[in-house]
Amino acid sequence: MNLVEAQNAFAVRLYEWSFRDFARELHSDCPLLSMVGLNNRDVTGFVSWVKTLGPVERQALASARVRYAHEYAARLKGEALTEDEAKRWNELVYEQRAIHRHRLPPLASDDRSLPAFRPAASVSPVLGKPSRRRSSIRCTRKFGDWKIITEFTFLRRDQDLRFDYQFVRKDGAPIIGHSLAPFPPHRTLFFFYGVWDTSVAVPSHQDSEPMAKVMAKLAEYFVSQAEPLFAGLGVHDVQAGRSVPKQGTTWTATNA
Repeated sequence: MNLVEAQNAFAVRLYEWSFRDFARELHSDCPLLSMVGLNNRDVTGFVSWVKTLGPVERQALASARVRYAHEYAARLKGEALTEDEAKRWNELVYEQRAIHRHRLPPLASDDRSLPAFRPAASVSPVLGKPSRRRSSIRCTRKFGDWKIITEFTFLRRDQDLRFDYQFVRKDGAPIIGHSLAPFPPHRTLFFFYGVWDTSVAVPSHQDSEPMAKVMAKLAEYFVSQAEPLFAGLGVHDVQAGRSVPKQGTTWTATNA
C-alpha cells in the first residue's frame, strides 16, 4: 500500500465509521451531543430539532451531513452530494437549529458574575501520554505509524472549552477530508458527523469540573474505537512495481 492508498483508505474508513456512529447518535436521541448541549445552545437547538424528526428523516440527515463533512471520501465511493444538495441541507440545518435554539430557556451558567473558571481535568490512559500547559492538555496515542493527538484547550478570552483531534502520520502525508484539500489539522468528534461549533461555555467555576469531565469522556469515546481505522496503514516504499515496508516499520496497529 503506497501513501495515496493509505491516505484514501483512512479517509474512507473514517467516513464510514462517522456515518454509522452519527446514525446511531440520531436514532438514540443524541446522547453524546446532549452532553455538549448542556453548555452550548447551538448544539441544544440541533438536538431539539432532531427529536422532532422520524426515523427516515434522521437517517437522511445522518447521510447528508457525513457526506458533506467527508466530501473527498464520499467522492471515492461515488456518494458525494451535488452542489445543490449540499446547499439545501446546509440551509435546512442552519434554519432549523436557529428556530429551535431561540425556543430554549437561557443557560443556567450565563451568569458571568460567578467565580472565575479554573481549568482542571483528569484524562484517561486511553488517550495516551498527556502533556500539560497553562490552558491546555495534549495527549498522544500511537497506532503503528499513526498518532492521534487529542488536545483540550480553554480559551480564556471567550471562556470556552474545546477539544480537537489531530491525525499524524510518521511521514507527514496529508489526510484528505472535505473537498479536495487535506483535513485541517484539528477535528472534533462532532465535526466527523458534520456538526460544527461544539465548544462549551464555561464562564464559572461551577461549570469547569462537570464540563471538563464531559469533554474528556467524549474524547475517550472516539479514541477507544479508533484502532481499526489505522490497521494495516504502515509507511511503504514502492519499488519495482510493488509495495514493501520500510525497514523497522510496524504494519499492524499497536498501542503505545
